[in-house]
Amino acid sequence: MKRLFFSFMILLIPALLSAQEEVGESSWGFKFKVPSGWVYKKTEGGMVLGHNSIAGMIIVFPHMLKNLQQVQQEMQRGIKEEGMQLFLSGRLMPLSSNAFAGDYQGYTNNQQVKARCIGTASPYGGGAFIIALTVPEQYGRRLSNPADSIAISMRYLKSDVSGLAGYFSGTWKHWSKYGEIRVTLAPDGNYNYYDESSYSGNFTEGGEQTGAWGLAGQNEEKGVWTVRGTRQRGTLVITYQDGSQDFIEYRVHEKNGEIYWNEYYFDGKLYTK
Repeated sequence: MKRLFFSFMILLIPALLSAQEEVGESSWGFKFKVPSGWVYKKTEGGMVLGHNSIAGMIIVFPHMLKNLQQVQQEMQRGIKEEGMQLFLSGRLMPLSSNAFAGDYQGYTNNQQVKARCIGTASPYGGGAFIIALTVPEQYGRRLSNPADSIAISMRYLKSDVSGLAGYFSGTWKHWSKYGEIRVTLAPDGNYNYYDESSYSGNFTEGGEQTGAWGLAGQNEEKGVWTVRGTRQRGTLVITYQDGSQDFIEYRVHEKNGEIYWNEYYFDGKLYTK
């Protein structure tokens, strides 16, 4: 699951968009209907929904697991993300032919919570995680039922990414004063990350140089990749050999009205192919 940081305060609700409509992103691979009376706001990694009279929030974000079996396995392990730890408190039950749901308990931002967690699988690969959470004494059907309705209303999108994958295939390089990072997005879907860096400096005593130091290191990661979005912006989805995932936001480099199609920002770092 993508690393997300959520504030449990609903003080942002007045700034959210109120709607009873279908929302989502083609790059996520799905859209869903906002439950009646709920408002939403798009975040970097998904969507957060709130209600003026129901304590808690509902979080919706995409995943790139291959099938419903992997979704079930991920949910059984619990949810351990930045600022959030949730553990299954009962049994996972089928919500539909392509979704599992269960009750969880744990902490978010050091506050005790109970949650309804739902994992769905798209017929095209990927899907959504839906988490409805609140403080234990406020947890109930008023919060869990809207989460279920979101899962049931999911409409999955099939994106033709073959051309986009071919466009991004190749080796991308990022340079800094510390070294070079090479990211290879192979046409067959394999992913390779290689980081070679070095650091150096001087030892001084009494304002005089007494020696020098240096450090060098290498880091390599392998997995598979896919892409969702457009040539301008979107998301690279990396699945590592241990099954963990990263969602890397990309956007083309633009400066003074000119677009540099061989240069992209991957999570804020400029890469060139």
